[in-house]
Amino acid sequence: MKGLNGNEAAIEGISHVKSLKEETTLLNNMQSNVDVAGENKTNLVVDRATGWIVKGESHSTMSGAIHINENSQLPDGMTIPISVTIRMVYSPVE
Repeated sequence: MKGLNGNEAAIEGISHVKSLKEETTLLNNMQSNVDVAGENKTNLVVDRATGWIVKGESHSTMSGAIHINENSQLPDGMTIPISVTIRMVYSPVE
């Protein structure tokens, strides 16, 4: 809780995310591993009576790499760097 203002409460949160790089997934029918990590920062204003979001904003950043394992199409495998930035704005629809 960041603060109270009348019927509204300001909430701030930070979370850290990380993939399970040892888990294998299929990417275009090729075995691969995703190794990314980052964080999410969120600021919300909620109505204290209802719990509904009045407004807010969230920023997420993640970076790392996707590793495609050796296969017939890629005999040496491949590493693909990845970087993602997301901004979400929460606002009422009028």
